[in-house]
Amino acid sequence: MHYTDVIAQWMPCTHLSGVFFTLISLSEGATVLLLPGFRIELLLTSIERYQVLDLETGKPLAAEKDGEILVRGPQLMLGYLNKPEATENAIDADGWYRT
Repeated sequence: MHYTDVIAQWMPCTHLSGVFFTLISLSEGATVLLLPGFRIELLLTSIERYQVLDLETGKPLAAEKDGEILVRGPQLMLGYLNKPEATENAIDADGWYRT
């Protein structure tokens, strides 16, 4: 790897797929190499709805700012099978998945 390569942190959220899986992967934990010119806002716009919230205040931030990413759309799971508490912790009443 060359020192100019762009690195992102990721950790798979294995119960999701497609673009949403990619978004979560880029937002969560292990290291991957990104292609030059990668822009996270292009990935975010492929999801039906998203928002980035300040971790301390819970107020919305611009997509390029650090914060908690919440997503909503038809690709999102309805919840965890037979685990209502886990579902409640992951998906709010308005259908936003908290990453």
